[in-house]
Formats: sequence, C-alpha cells, structure tokens
Amino acid sequence: MTQYKNARIDTYEGDGLSTGHPCEVVIRDGSIWVTWRENIQYTTYNGQEVAPGHFKLSAPSVRGSATLHRFPIDDDVLEGTWHQEGYEGMWRIHLGDVANLS
Repeated sequence: MTQYKNARIDTYEGDGLSTGHPCEVVIRDGSIWVTWRENIQYTTYNGQEVAPGHFKLSAPSVRGSATLHRFPIDDDVLEGTWHQEGYEGMWRIHLGDVANLS
C-alpha cells in the first residue's frame, strides 16, 4: 500500500480555481482512495484502476464520480475530471510525501 498523507488538490470549475486543499491518497492493489475534509465533513472518492495509471472513482455520499490519470505511472501528479451533485470540473492532485505501508 502506498499512502500520501500530505497530498494537495487543485480544482477547477466554471466559477474559478481552488488550489492547495489538503487531502490524503491511498493506492493499493489497483484501488485508489482520495479523502479530504471540507468544513466539518469528510469526502472520500474511491475506485479501481481500469488501465495502468487510469482510475475510475465514485463517492456515493455526494453523488460523485470522477476520473484520475497518472503519466507516467510513477509521477507525483494525478489529473482528471469530477462530477458531484450537479457540478463538474477538473482536478489535479499533487501527491507529496509518501509512506509505503504493508
């Protein structure tokens, strides 16, 4: 398992850009989890790798779906699109420090 506790999300939607929001990313055995806190609520998107470096995610609690792509596969940036509760946009995750866990 690879865990990135100090990752940062940049999001873009029609009304602007938000940068540097802290998050945690876990990648393990073809699965991915992205979790962040907004106000007092945590949101988690999780999903599966559909091809090397390409993930499809969902977050049922916020009616969300997303994609993330990593080029090359060992790069420290994930990029993709998201759809959540009637809104949509793009996101980039800077992975930051890594903790390899078993």
